[in-house]
Amino acid sequence: MLSPVYVPLILSVVLFFSAGKDDHSKVWLGWGMLNAAFLFLANYFYFQKHYEIYTYLHSLHISSVLAAYPFIYTYILKLTSPPGKKVRAWIHFLPSIVFFFLSAPVFYLMLDVQERVQFMSEYRFAPDFSNPLMNYLLVVRFLNIVCLFVQIFLYFVLSFRLLRKHRYEAVNWFADYGKIGLKWMWLFNGLFFGMAILSIFFYSVNPVKLFGDDRYLVIPLFLLGLLIWALGVLGFRQKPLFDERDRLAVRLEGHDEPDSVIIKKIRTIFQEQKPWLNNDFKLADLCLELGTNRTYVSQAINRSYGVNFNTFVNQYRVDEAKRLLSSQPILLLEEVAIRSGFGSNVSMSRAFRQLENVTPGMLRDRLRYATETESV
Repeated sequence: MLSPVYVPLILSVVLFFSAGKDDHSKVWLGWGMLNAAFLFLANYFYFQKHYEIYTYLHSLHISSVLAAYPFIYTYILKLTSPPGKKVRAWIHFLPSIVFFFLSAPVFYLMLDVQERVQFMSEYRFAPDFSNPLMNYLLVVRFLNIVCLFVQIFLYFVLSFRLLRKHRYEAVNWFADYGKIGLKWMWLFNGLFFGMAILSIFFYSVNPVKLFGDDRYLVIPLFLLGLLIWALGVLGFRQKPLFDERDRLAVRLEGHDEPDSVIIKKIRTIFQEQKPWLNNDFKLADLCLELGTNRTYVSQAINRSYGVNFNTFVNQYRVDEAKRLLSSQPILLLEEVAIRSGFGSNVSMSRAFRQLENVTPGMLRDRLRYATETESV
């Protein structure tokens, strides 16, 4: 029951100290881990029936529950938002703030200690309080649960929409599929939604009536805690998608040159410098080399070739991989991928399927068969 407290607490410290100067996403995730640590600490005191201690945390607890998913959403928002885009994160925490002020003045200022303990020990069993203030708090708790259900569904959808939007827009920023897909976030969002619904369902139907003890609710909450640990670890390992190069490229004013002039410069750079062999190559690097705003460069590629930046760069990488597969068929596919500029064999295979409608392994087998046939 305490592990969901100290693990997120440790993760929050790690995230705060590992966040770079402009890595706002890790900072927000660190605050989310800190919020989760407090949330589960309050759960611990409640399920251990330490109501005298829990009463001091009650209003903050119902507020922190409503801040859990917004912190996750804000982390994704900060991670995927390109430089120059204004992001108003605070608006997502309004329900959390509102419910704190609906509860705290009445709970802390208008009830004595004994009444607060009585409320906390009885409110989940459909009591009929004689004190109207307790009945008011009962309504607040009910509305809090309703709001939580709505919030979980809402942020589940918003998170998926945000990730889908990133996948659509990132092809004009990155040549690396790993920075476009963010597959682990898609999986986490689905798992977190399911576990959050399960936890709130158990809380709402009252496990005492089903199992005889409300501490059985600890099981789904612990599983939810495991997902939060996974988010903290994966968030720590996740590198920022945008860096100083992107911020500089956005600030470039550039020159409104004809597409043909921009494309000629790009082809010269690609033929002489072969920047696409660097698996971290992105549109910002090309913009800084050209001294031209990213909008002009992206539009020139799209209008001239009918493809986005990602496809344009990966076509060069695929051609290089095909040359290596033909000239050095004994190379491992992973080595071919790295020497061609891909970050991994997975990224190379995806590019091959998209551009050549074949996998690198299948192409190598065809080349070997053709060579053997010619020899015969």
